[in-house]
Amino acid sequence: MRDLNTVLLKLAKRAETYDRQHIIDSFVDIGPLFTLLSNPDSQVLFGRRGTGKTHVLGYLANEIQRRGAIAVQLDMRTIGSTGGIYFDAKLSLAERATRLLVDVLCAIHDRLLTEALAKAAHRVRAGLLRSRGDELGGDDRWHRRQPGA
Repeated sequence: MRDLNTVLLKLAKRAETYDRQHIIDSFVDIGPLFTLLSNPDSQVLFGRRGTGKTHVLGYLANEIQRRGAIAVQLDMRTIGSTGGIYFDAKLSLAERATRLLVDVLCAIHDRLLTEALAKAAHRVRAGLLRSRGDELGGDDRWHRRQPGA
């Protein structure tokens, strides 16, 4: 019993402390959950701490990426400045909300830009490899057009 308690105490309590592959491997889809969360309509997912919200969203993001789309997950605790401008009572609620919205949109933009640049770089590398293969004789047309043939 003591060994079991030790193992349980070593388990991370929060999904964000696990790597993405562990979240994917340990996820158990119950019923139509993935279908419900994949709906393009707005969704609100709420629950007490430790109920699996981050876990299910990590799995959903992986499934979306596996299907070729881009999934953007944001940790709202890391958005914005550390100075607490969102709680500054001297600023109007509209100003604080606008700053938060701008910060969220910037984080989404950064993630999408990173994905786009990574895909473009992959295409460029693949194109360079193909053209280098052609130069080295990997293209049948090169063999057919040898001088004097």
